Amino acid sequence: MAAKVTRLRTAPPARTLRTAAEAFLDTIGSANTRRAYGIAIVKPVDAIDGRAPTG
Repeated sequence: MAAKVTRLRTAPPARTLRTAAEAFLDTIGSANTRRAYGIAIVKPVDAIDGRAPTG
């Protein structure tokens, strides 16, 4: 059976790990929960994406 190759779309709006995390956080109603989850989710995502501050 031959494999099928599918081209990945790279032009905007490309979903990044950061935009996926922000989209998830937008679904949380409570501001306190959103802030706590943001700390727990966005910092590691930024570290993975290479956006974390150096030092």
